[in-house]
Amino acid sequence: MIASKSCALSLVRQLYHFNIIETFSGIRKKKKENEVIIGCSIVVVVVVVVVVVVVAAAAAAAVLVVIAAAAVVAVIVAAVAVVIIVVVVVVAAVATAIVAAAAAVLVLVVAVVVTGQRLHMLWPGKRMFT
Repeated sequence: MIASKSCALSLVRQLYHFNIIETFSGIRKKKKENEVIIGCSIVVVVVVVVVVVVVAAAAAAAVLVVIAAAAVVAVIVAAVAVVIIVVVVVVAAVATAIVAAAAAVLVLVVAVVVTGQRLHMLWPGKRMFT
């Protein structure tokens, strides 16, 4: 559209220089004050809309940052919880093994006391105590 306007203006200038058309001597329209006020109002509305959109986008970004931080904290808490659970399971397994060994020793001692036999009698192939 700019090229067509430029071309038309060039043609008018050439026609003027060849004295084919005369200088414009009519009354030029002036902008009415209402048009200026409406134009300014439109600009103000556009600026307000742009500011509102930018503020809304900044607020949305801030909310996303808070959500991401909460997710990171949740992942860290979950990882710590998993480590605690693993430690508890390992401690429980060790405690169970210790209790089982103690129970086995207790059963062996009770068997020796009740039967009155020596330990080598419980395991005939092994001479542990004489």
